[in-house]
Amino acid sequence: MPIVDTAVEIAKAYDTLQYLMGMVEVDAMERRQTQTSAGSIPVSIVGGFLGAGKTTLLRRLLIAPHNMHITAIVNDFADLNIDAELIADVADDAIALTNGCVCCSQSGGIARVLTKLTADTSVPELVLLETSGVADVWAVAQTVESLPGFRIDCVTTVVDAAAVAYSGTVDYLVQRQTVAADLLLLNKMDLVSPATATEAEARLEQLAPRAQILRTIDCAVPHGVILSPPSHAADELGACIIDDQHFATLKLAADRPLDQTAVERCLSALPSGVLRIKGFLRLSINPDCLQALQVVGRRWRWDPVGREVSSEGQLVVIGLVAAMDPKLIQAHFASAGLL
Repeated sequence: MPIVDTAVEIAKAYDTLQYLMGMVEVDAMERRQTQTSAGSIPVSIVGGFLGAGKTTLLRRLLIAPHNMHITAIVNDFADLNIDAELIADVADDAIALTNGCVCCSQSGGIARVLTKLTADTSVPELVLLETSGVADVWAVAQTVESLPGFRIDCVTTVVDAAAVAYSGTVDYLVQRQTVAADLLLLNKMDLVSPATATEAEARLEQLAPRAQILRTIDCAVPHGVILSPPSHAADELGACIIDDQHFATLKLAADRPLDQTAVERCLSALPSGVLRIKGFLRLSINPDCLQALQVVGRRWRWDPVGREVSSEGQLVVIGLVAAMDPKLIQAHFASAGLL
């Protein structure tokens, strides 16, 4: 029997064990579950190595004016450092904020913690899941995807721009955290030289060619880039307009039902700089049913809308000012009937 004698091999073995344990836990939950809720709860995963800035991002997202009932599963309440005036109530394993969000500790396996949420009287509109600094984000995402009643909304990995050149075990972990991401925040840009920033971004592009990369300082990103509203609230497209000089929004419209394959062909090869797309469309396969569309990075989802929102299909595209070309985007989607 071969002997595992390197740190990287040990880390890989641990990742495999972590993933298998998650799958076993999911299977156990499925066996005990008598019924699945009609709607799946979106889960936004925030990962990254120790000290990259995950907690800073979580704090920003929790106190942002998103008007959503969010439950955040965090590693340590104390690290969040949320102002006392924003805290409405404190329990043994949860903190309730005045804006309706809840923070709970990550005790036990991820599948167990998430499944417990479905038993609560107040089911969250979205779950923010913070992984530990040494967690395999890909394995965590696979566990969530396999759990009945939940779906991945977005995987965001925070990367320390100065620490991308780690070696050994750390390098392996950073790769595993990066490859799973829809969005990569190249953080602490104020602490590195332009040359180092360019080198770090080039490496991330190699590790995760389909992910969108954002250069940030203190994870300063508008919440609308990372969080998607629930389908029943997505008709408030005006709320998708981001007031930030570094980000831009572009509206697209369709006056007729569209071919789903043609739309998804456009989504599979988005122009540079596009981060998120939100809105409603009617599809030719079922023109009487309005569909809510949510897109982030390489991931998209259709959800039927049970009530009338608008007779005209409309989308809002969110992207980086420096990288997003409105004319190119309009031409890209024109082939699918969006103008």
